[in-house]
Amino acid sequence: MRCCVISLLMVAGTGALGAQAPSPEPQPPVPTAVPRLEYGREPADSGFAAWRRLPVPRHDNTPAAWTLRAGEWDFLIATPRAMDAMDTSRIVERTLASCASPLHIAEDDMKHVAAARPWAAFDAVVNDAPVVVISIMPVLENLNECDSGNLGRPAMLRRGVRFVTNYIYDATRDTRSAVLYVRDRAVQPAMLARAPVIVMSRNLMSSTATDELRLYIPYDALAPDSSGDLPDTELRIWSKAGGPPTRIPLPPAIIHTIWWEYLRWRGARITTHDGAVATATVERLANPKLSTDDRRIALRSLAGAFRAAGDATAAAFVTKELATIDPCAPVGNAARPMPRGVRCTAFPPGKTLLRGLLIPGYGQYSTWSRAAGITIAALTVGGAIAAINLQAAGNSSYAKYLSGLSGNVVSDRLAANKDRNEARAAAVATAGFWLVTAIESELQERAHARHVTAEHDFWVRPAMSSGAPGATGAGIAAGARFTFR
Repeated sequence: MRCCVISLLMVAGTGALGAQAPSPEPQPPVPTAVPRLEYGREPADSGFAAWRRLPVPRHDNTPAAWTLRAGEWDFLIATPRAMDAMDTSRIVERTLASCASPLHIAEDDMKHVAAARPWAAFDAVVNDAPVVVISIMPVLENLNECDSGNLGRPAMLRRGVRFVTNYIYDATRDTRSAVLYVRDRAVQPAMLARAPVIVMSRNLMSSTATDELRLYIPYDALAPDSSGDLPDTELRIWSKAGGPPTRIPLPPAIIHTIWWEYLRWRGARITTHDGAVATATVERLANPKLSTDDRRIALRSLAGAFRAAGDATAAAFVTKELATIDPCAPVGNAARPMPRGVRCTAFPPGKTLLRGLLIPGYGQYSTWSRAAGITIAALTVGGAIAAINLQAAGNSSYAKYLSGLSGNVVSDRLAANKDRNEARAAAVATAGFWLVTAIESELQERAHARHVTAEHDFWVRPAMSSGAPGATGAGIAAGARFTFR
């Protein structure tokens, strides 16, 4: 299990804009003290409870938990398999032992806390539901950091336990409600629950009025869009002291990792052969030693398996992952938007050179850099104008020399020769620059064409030569389109 500690900045509630009166904040939902699910279970998720307890593959570090701190709040964001991993008695006993001495906790009290399960009934309700758990715990005054060892704090937040030197109740540190916003819309949680915090302090153990909140968020509420982009998420927390909520954006990396674990279940719940392919491929991608080329092939295979099974959301997410390392990878037959500056085609030989010779900078402008093309055009035009102006000045000086009206014919002749020589040099330099940049654009395009050809060969040739007996499917090159224009 992987555990990351991330410090967040608290983002204050928005105020009024100018003289405009602020819109009243909606009333936050009331957390329940009785375990109950807020929506019906999906039949496709009926096997989730058994799946979450399967042994984790040896390369798989995805079942993760994160402890975050923002202002007056600590958070534990955990996936179901991570929640299960934190229940090991070894972690709990080691953490309690490290806190017993500085806080003078009696052995009987330690045993009582070790056996406490204030959230067991709530967790049991969502045992077979794919949800992400967000626990919100107040950072109490006089907080003792004795549980800061490896996995100690996540395990204690999981159980709702806090260690302080001297407990003082503070309404501003007592949670009243919380809502997760995804794409600026409130998410309906599977359950919003509350339970009292178990406070361990010097010579005192007490369950107090200070509450911990727990949001059980369905994975699908964090789903990527049709382009595979994950949503922005924000947690809003109300305290019992009143006032506007504290707004805390969640790190995008957490949502990304959460969805990678969810892919395992989305693959496992597919009953056809594509489900077995998806499950095996996701486990293979968890290997940190996998090469870039193998990762490209595995991602494309995974996207194809999800698409064949009708899971467009998972397919879009995986396709987006593949596009980050290989924007030109052929995935399906549907066109997808290319990132700015990415081309998966190349011009035929000579076309870019001809463009660059006809219009200065047009070769660069139409291929690898519009900015470079505009700069080259401006420099070429500037050089041509300078040459024309110098030639005009030379002609003017020569006319004065012929007329002899200036009275200084020697100076006029010398000025005419100087301006004409400079005009000739400027013209030659401008023409040379024009020619060199046209050739450079063609060389750049030939290098790009070799890259396109290598990309084509990487995806298509293995499929064309894979005529092994028993091979099935459309091949790895299904939907590939590489063209010259």
